Amino acid sequence: MSGAQAVRVTGRSLFDLAEGLRVEVLQAEGTVQLLLVQRGPIGQRLVKGNAFVEPGTAEALRDLAEEIARGLRLKASAEVAVQVAQWRAVVAFKGPVLSRLSFTIAGINGLPLLLAEARIGANAPDHLRAVARYLEGLE
Repeated sequence: MSGAQAVRVTGRSLFDLAEGLRVEVLQAEGTVQLLLVQRGPIGQRLVKGNAFVEPGTAEALRDLAEEIARGLRLKASAEVAVQVAQWRAVVAFKGPVLSRLSFTIAGINGLPLLLAEARIGANAPDHLRAVARYLEGLE
């Protein structure tokens, strides 16, 4: 028998965040994790990162949703960052078509390491709020 052990997943929910970018909420053996999942060039599922849900994660997602909604309303160039669990979510507003959401983690020497990036749409705040509500229901 190898050293790796199977983990029993007791719950899994998928949420679209941005164009081609989803977050999966996994419940397994007393923990809750977020997985960033992006569609690859031929439609395959690429896991880009995972983070354990911490106290305040739902609130951080709600804050990110509000920042995105505000930025999309203003239609001005700007950049906003919000810490979500172990990830840093950065939204770069460059007009309605070019606005992007990216997730990074601290890499070697604290430099940011890009996990995933995607174009955001007007429905992104609603999707983030849905994830936050789901996480609050798990508490």
